[in-house]
Amino acid sequence: MNETYGNDLQILCFPCNQFGRQEPWAEPEIVAWAHKKFGITEGSGINFMQKADVNGSNTQPAWSFFKQFDNSDVSWNFAASFVLNKNGEVVGRYSRFSDIEAKIEEELNKPMESKL
Repeated sequence: MNETYGNDLQILCFPCNQFGRQEPWAEPEIVAWAHKKFGITEGSGINFMQKADVNGSNTQPAWSFFKQFDNSDVSWNFAASFVLNKNGEVVGRYSRFSDIEAKIEEELNKPMESKL
C-alpha cells in the first residue's frame, strides 16, 4: 500500500509490554526484531513510536484518543489497529484478524474535508 499511497499512508507502531511481557526490550531492539520477524523497516510511512501502555491508569494519550472510538480496552498485542482519516478522526477499529486494507483505501481516496 505504501507504494501506491506514499506519504498519504502513515503507520504508527506502538510497542507495548502489557500483554504477556512480549515486548520487554528497548525501542531499538523492538525495531530490529520487527525487521527480522516481519521485514518492517522504519521510514517510508512506517513509524515506531515510544513504548506505551495502551490500557490502565498510565494509558498513553494517543491510545486514550484512539479507544474513544468504541470505548473498549485492547485485549492483546496487535489486537487493535485504528484507521484515522485525513482530518485525524478515528473512523475504524480492527483486530489483527480483520482485513483493514479496504477501509484504509476507502479513507485514502476520500477528499479532505475542511473544518472551517
